[in-house]
Amino acid sequence: GCAAAFDERNRKVARAFATCLDAAGINFAVLGQEESCTGDPARRMGNDYVFQMLALANVETLNRYRAGERTIVTACPHCFNSLGVEYTQLGGRFRVEHHSVFLERLLAERRLRTVDADAMAADGSAARSVTVHDSCYLARYNGIVSAPRAVVGAAGGEIREMERHGRQTFCCGAGGGRMWMEEQRGTRINAERTRQALETGAEVVATACPFCMVMLKDGLADAGATGVTSLDVSELLAARLAAAPDPGRSGSALEPRPAADAGLIGPEVAHPALRATLLALGRDRERALLATRLGLLALTTEDDQRRQHPDRGCEDERERDRLVHRLQLPGGGRAVRDRPGASHVR
Repeated sequence: GCAAAFDERNRKVARAFATCLDAAGINFAVLGQEESCTGDPARRMGNDYVFQMLALANVETLNRYRAGERTIVTACPHCFNSLGVEYTQLGGRFRVEHHSVFLERLLAERRLRTVDADAMAADGSAARSVTVHDSCYLARYNGIVSAPRAVVGAAGGEIREMERHGRQTFCCGAGGGRMWMEEQRGTRINAERTRQALETGAEVVATACPFCMVMLKDGLADAGATGVTSLDVSELLAARLAAAPDPGRSGSALEPRPAADAGLIGPEVAHPALRATLLALGRDRERALLATRLGLLALTTEDDQRRQHPDRGCEDERERDRLVHRLQLPGGGRAVRDRPGASHVR
């Protein structure tokens, strides 16, 4: 999603989620520069024309990579609602899961293990009190209430509920496109929600939405709550992961498929060293840093790219081959059209 690409704070969330996926042995991929905004903010602010343009382009891109045969996982409830609910109006038929639901399932199937309470006490990191803020697009619109709490519980958090929680949650103030608007009268919505969170006395405000993360982080700063932090549920879980996943997890419905090769795969990334990096970096900077640090050029040096820019494609491929040889990357950094079997992560 856009937050993981452009917002510095939410890049940490993407990195934490990628850590959890790697720990569970999940074979995942991202669209890279072919990913664009789902159009949710435009629709919420009344510009349905822009929403439909973005949505139709995204449906075409996802269909090109056979996303309908895979599971799309997103850490953003706005993307989750758009891709899974609203895109059906435009012919998009995708299996979409929010990252809290995906993580809850990995925990239930023992694909992920967390450090137990005794070990936590031994290293001096006692369980922290956590209040869970329910995102509107998770709880109120789609009825997802238990998954974020299950993840927080697995991470050793002591949950303290706000008065307005679950399907009766209170908006963070960013819904309806108000992320980019100013409150003109009365109390700011995020300030009121922050007050409700602080009343619980919790040390951590847990979120599962990049919009909520921004609004509550700002609310805590404005309230001068120096002893309270705002964390995504995946960050809480990643900090409590055991050293290795349960070896008895075989036979699960989420059993990872072996990677076809370890180089660059179309707009997706299979090489383990690239996964968290690609999620953590911005789009333009991402290309430059990946090329510099990992010796991979031209994220799309495929047949259609070569037809449009034949000279550049050949130059990029020669330069990539030179760098791959120098760095001795496994798999030779070979670019191919597609690889079935990977989950797309927004």
